[in-house]
Amino acid sequence: MSVYRTSVAVFDVPEHWHDQSIVAFRLPPAPGGGGEASFVLTKDPGKGVMPFPAYFEKQADAVSRSLPGYHEVKRALFHANERDAGWLEFQFEKDGRTAHLRQIFFDGDFTAVICTLTATPADIAYHEDDWRRVMASLRFDPPAATPHYP
Repeated sequence: MSVYRTSVAVFDVPEHWHDQSIVAFRLPPAPGGGGEASFVLTKDPGKGVMPFPAYFEKQADAVSRSLPGYHEVKRALFHANERDAGWLEFQFEKDGRTAHLRQIFFDGDFTAVICTLTATPADIAYHEDDWRRVMASLRFDPPAATPHYP
């Protein structure tokens, strides 16, 4: 696997703009599979000062109420990649087809970083090994140093 870094440029932005970066990868189809798959990394500045467990539960509850045919597979808080994290895995109906999403939320202090794997229920297992390698390789930038005043 090659290393991928999302930062490709530096530029000035107004302070009132909020970074809601989205990085998306289209995955190769499973052999004999019928669906498209993707891996998407997003940033959510909406976490703010909310404690991470409360933020995660709020997001999971909102998803469960808003998607037709929602069926939860897994919901758990855990620690990974040196951060508090939450695992939300579910299926829902879209355009007469069932989609399977696996979302891992990471606490990024005032933001949340969300990694989403999307596939059909029949194809999710095909992407499992690659997904686990990608997630194991994820390294967050260190937080800014706390200023020390004499």
